[in-house]
Amino acid sequence: MLIRNWLDTHGLADHAAVFEENEIDLDAARDLNENDLRELGIPMGPRKKLLRAIAALAANAEDPSVEGAREDQLSAERRQVTILFADICGYTNLSGVLDAEEIHSLLSTYFGAVDAIIADYGGSVDKHIGDSVMAVFGAPVAHSNDPERAVRAALAIQEAMPRVSAEAGHAIKVHIGVASGQVVASQVGSENHYTVTGDSVNLASRLTDEAGADETYLSSAVRQAVGSDCRTEALGELSLKGIAEPVRIHRLLSYDAAPAHSADRPFVGRQTELQQFSALLDACLDTQAGYLVYLRGEAGIGKTRLTEEFERRARERGFRAHRSLVLDFGAGKGQDAIRSLVRSLLAIPPPYDSSDRAAAVRKAAADGVVADNQITFLKDLLDLDQTPEDMVLYNAMQNTQRNRGKRETVANLARSLARTTPLFILVEDVHWADDIVLDHLAGLARAIADAPAILVMTSRIEGDPLSESWRASITATNVVTFDLRPLRPADALALAAGFFDVANQFARSCVERADGNPLFLEQLLRGAETATEEQVPGSVQSIVQARVDALDPPDKQALQAASVLGQRFTLQALRQLVDSPQYGCGKLIERHLIRPDGEALLFTHALVREGVYNSLLAPRRKDLHMRAADWYRKQDLVLHAEHLDRAGDPSAPNAYLDASTSQSDALHFETAASLARRGVALASDSDLKCRLNCTLANALLNIGETEKAIAAYEEATGHAGTDEQSCEAWTGLAAALRMADQQERAIEALTHAEEAARRSNLLAEQAHIHYLRGNLYFPLGRIEECLSEHESAYRLAREVGSLEAEARALSGLGDAHYLKGRMLTAYDNFQTCVQLAEAQGFGRIVVANRHMVGWSRLHKMEFREALQDGLAAAEKAAHVSQLRAEVTSLLLVGSMSFRLGDLDTAVDYLERALEQTQRIGAGNFKANVQWELARVRAGQGDLATARREIQEALDTARAFALTFTGPAILASWAAMAEDSDARLKALEEGEAILTAGCVGHNYFWFCETAIDDALRHHEWDRAERYAGILDDYSRPQPLPFSDFMAERARVLAAWGRDGPNEERIRRLEALTAQARAADLQSALPLIKEALAKQ
Repeated sequence: MLIRNWLDTHGLADHAAVFEENEIDLDAARDLNENDLRELGIPMGPRKKLLRAIAALAANAEDPSVEGAREDQLSAERRQVTILFADICGYTNLSGVLDAEEIHSLLSTYFGAVDAIIADYGGSVDKHIGDSVMAVFGAPVAHSNDPERAVRAALAIQEAMPRVSAEAGHAIKVHIGVASGQVVASQVGSENHYTVTGDSVNLASRLTDEAGADETYLSSAVRQAVGSDCRTEALGELSLKGIAEPVRIHRLLSYDAAPAHSADRPFVGRQTELQQFSALLDACLDTQAGYLVYLRGEAGIGKTRLTEEFERRARERGFRAHRSLVLDFGAGKGQDAIRSLVRSLLAIPPPYDSSDRAAAVRKAAADGVVADNQITFLKDLLDLDQTPEDMVLYNAMQNTQRNRGKRETVANLARSLARTTPLFILVEDVHWADDIVLDHLAGLARAIADAPAILVMTSRIEGDPLSESWRASITATNVVTFDLRPLRPADALALAAGFFDVANQFARSCVERADGNPLFLEQLLRGAETATEEQVPGSVQSIVQARVDALDPPDKQALQAASVLGQRFTLQALRQLVDSPQYGCGKLIERHLIRPDGEALLFTHALVREGVYNSLLAPRRKDLHMRAADWYRKQDLVLHAEHLDRAGDPSAPNAYLDASTSQSDALHFETAASLARRGVALASDSDLKCRLNCTLANALLNIGETEKAIAAYEEATGHAGTDEQSCEAWTGLAAALRMADQQERAIEALTHAEEAARRSNLLAEQAHIHYLRGNLYFPLGRIEECLSEHESAYRLAREVGSLEAEARALSGLGDAHYLKGRMLTAYDNFQTCVQLAEAQGFGRIVVANRHMVGWSRLHKMEFREALQDGLAAAEKAAHVSQLRAEVTSLLLVGSMSFRLGDLDTAVDYLERALEQTQRIGAGNFKANVQWELARVRAGQGDLATARREIQEALDTARAFALTFTGPAILASWAAMAEDSDARLKALEEGEAILTAGCVGHNYFWFCETAIDDALRHHEWDRAERYAGILDDYSRPQPLPFSDFMAERARVLAAWGRDGPNEERIRRLEALTAQARAADLQSALPLIKEALAKQ
């Protein structure tokens, strides 16, 4: 190896001229000391590097090319290389006229010249095959410009042939082929010969065959890599033997520029962006209004470096700076962008101990930067345990409500802090953000609209995640977008000046090859290249590989291990993977490959990690991922599963099941669904596919993806291998179908579930099946079946000792008795259910049943109390996003407000309820709300609107189930009808449904409306008949409200038919007192009208 090549291996080729001028070769270099190097004029930094390199050289008695390659570099890995083949033209004819000694002499002369040229340009001779030389540029040591080196070597070989011919005594002409691409580099054979294998080797050989004498053919990849200084002639496409697709070929003509080297750089350029950003900072302070700055650009264009300048200028103006990063992989617990940002906003110091996090929560509450009702959300964001009381409520929340609460908490925190001290908030790489992070960022952007804060977000242009709807959601916030373009040539030269004198040809060559991309230029100037895959720009991956080649074996192995861990990682995890408890990352930090990030470490750029990761062969990747999976087994189930997945380990699906379950338990259902979905894709075992699909479906239900949940449960039923699995899958399917108001299909699903449960005597599962079936019978008006199912559920719950199942069964019994019209018994069941659930912390059961206490209470003539029940239930349901419970609670408030005479309040709550029914697609509830709204409109005197809304209510009921509220709606439709025949027909249809059987409230609501309608039409007999229906229906369990309505009907009918008398006056006055005591304003107008006529 020449001294220049050895120096280049260590990134010190700039000093080669000094060594050559002083005739210092490799043997002499071994004896140099610090004084010798000082005398040579070597600066301190390079001098220290040289001393280390000389020590390694002196310790290795072999050819230093072996030392330069490094033991770990000789292990198998994927690399980006350039292959050169050089053959003698007409060698067969020569061998026919020359004897063996002459051939040997000729080849020795030829190989000596060609091998030396290859070495001079930094390549290595892989082998001699007959008269052919195979050379590799980029392995075992890479350079930033290996394609250029190979092309220049080809030109030098052609230029050397006249001299070689003279020395050999025979005319020698060569033809050369050069190709670039991915290879596997490794030691093979019994002698552990280092070589490369891959398509580019075959391609280079075929190009040599096609080239004529004195010609060099280049592949299109080589032509593209060497730039415009290389002059070529395009020859079009050729089909080559052994190459699958036709290839574009270029004939090499000349190369005008000279080889290159590397160094360091300051911040340059971007003056327009800096000036605009400085103006934004000043405007923000002057107006106390915030800005969103969106910085977009391709990978490596300089976004991160520019934001560092943004941050510096913000700090100079008194802004407090906070940084966060969105990761594509390796974001462990507490490391996601939003949680990291929250820790920064609260000034929690590393290593983020739970005591420090808890203290930060207390301080935030004391300072008033978060509201009291946001503490539970803040604790979640800081991964702190909730109090038992808070956990009950938090568990009861719908997932959408928890996410909304966390978004509002983060936004409120930032807004509050900004009003004390201006904030600079940076969130990098939002092109990797998921919907949750994007929603958080939208909330932050809205929050700072009226606060002195700057939110800076960076993103790649490709895959820009900010949709039109996202932008529309932040219209109140000032938004400024910077699209970064490549650096101007002058700025790129200024950047290179931080490394070299720009007169240096290497610096200029790097500027040209980087084409305005600061990262490309920086990496080129730092010096190295190779190893890649298509998703990362090849030039960057080559540069990364060359920088890796300059590392000592332990540091290279550590960097490769770190690439497996992800963009951010901990030193503890890295030490586990490299099996070195004392390993430190000083060299990696010094070489700008990674940087500290709080208690963690971070690759300086995502492309650096990807380039290193892509150099690993599958066995090495698998080993490292398995080591990572083992490390995360007890620390982070999500990363444990992801690493097993990337290792291709068959236990990955099981790990995804555990991880998904843990995320569901933590109420992170979006993540749970994603994990389960990946597990399903990997699983081959039917048993596991069933469990994963059930887990996926449960998560989907909790985020409102009902149709997808149904599909997942259906998939699970096909994979169930045991009765337990079959029962879980079919029961889950029934629950999902019930959510979609597909009662008949749900009942059929429960039949399958019950068969499995009975076969294996699964009592707890049977209790749940009976409970679900009873719920399905409720809207269908199947009274006795509903009651029977819930009684069975209650019996089995008691038998197995499950308090949660018992509470659910009590809820079901309440529904069944409500359905049957036994409202007092229903009231008792619901009260007992809520009390038991509250005592045991079953928050979801509490929220789902509190409103039913009010619906059954109204039959006790306790309308004010029922209103309070509705208000409390609506607040709780909204807080935890139980939308169905919220709808019925709002409906209860609207209904009671109507009866209490507060029509405006009734409209307000009913319109809110109607909006919610449209969100969840609950047709039965929608019809109920539309009916109540129509009654209120009529009470307000707006009959036109009332008639339209009652028709809509009837249409909705017919589309879903007339047994739920159909009779009540038909009675009101009749009361508003303008055609007498249509009126009577509607009443008859309502009575027919009552006779056939339906939900119990219909008997009271139908008769309540039909009685008043009959009295207004002076149909005294009809009014008394409806009173009789009430009496008959409530006879098994008399109800105060039913008795009141029947008594009122009979007295007013008698009054209308026969006129007033003392007894009727006394009875009406008693009814008036009773109505006023209950504040039942809706019952008073007809009574007052009658009394006014006496």
